[in-house]
Amino acid sequence: MVSVGNRNDAAFTTVLLMSMLIGLNITALSAFVYFLTGQKIDISFGSKAIILVEYLTLCFAFYLLFVRKGKNLEILKSYESETSKEKERGKVFAISYFVLSIGLIIFCFYLMIKKNRGEL
Repeated sequence: MVSVGNRNDAAFTTVLLMSMLIGLNITALSAFVYFLTGQKIDISFGSKAIILVEYLTLCFAFYLLFVRKGKNLEILKSYESETSKEKERGKVFAISYFVLSIGLIIFCFYLMIKKNRGEL
């Protein structure tokens, strides 16, 4: 978002995306624990209201950690001196994290479906 001129939107878009990815990772972790032990963790399998409160809590926490008082600008300044190779490596890492987070949740739900059918 910064590279296309949306400096103000970048911080809030990042907060929303980071909250979504962490939420997916928590869901995948709780699904994996359920698959291994058979014990449900109600962090991510609760009602829609609980999930919304958890998501908003994550958004608020990331806002406090990264956006409040211009902390995101300090982080941005620390990356201005990166070489193009380091920038490419960072992009690959970020995209890989996104794809792996979604892939992990799909894989965990696949395992839970197999377990519930008695195939595993």
